[in-house]
Amino acid sequence: MKIVTMFASLIAVASLAACDTAPAGSVTQNGSADAAPATIVSAKEISAAFQENEVKAKMAFGDKRLQVTGVIKDIELDFADNPVVKLRGANDVQNMGVSESGKITDLSVSGLSKEVSSELKKGDEITVICANVDEVMGSAQLSECQIAPSSDKAAKAKG
Repeated sequence: MKIVTMFASLIAVASLAACDTAPAGSVTQNGSADAAPATIVSAKEISAAFQENEVKAKMAFGDKRLQVTGVIKDIELDFADNPVVKLRGANDVQNMGVSESGKITDLSVSGLSKEVSSELKKGDEITVICANVDEVMGSAQLSECQIAPSSDKAAKAKG
């Protein structure tokens, strides 16, 4: 039953991602962001908050425009071949992506183009601006993300 519910949730998220309208404070498809200021936070801070109390973390960070800086742990493709960049989180035991208590520590970043993602490397520090953070199966998920304009990676991707 959990698998069916999770699959239905993934379909709903994919359907919403296909919509042309963006919520207030979000990053649009062309990479421009509206005027809402971003909350500056590190990947490790978000990870630690979700590990300690998911409800409190969602209330603090969810549905806010965030500027997140972190170290790339992995670069993958999701079930629909969209890039997902994993940022190293807090309390990672032996670089396994889990804490001693079994909580997932890495943050997933979605919304980056294949072109931008293909230029990234494990171990790089990046800064992204994201429209939302949520939790899926105990893991913090940053969505509707773009490389921050002041980032070296953003300049490299444009030029």
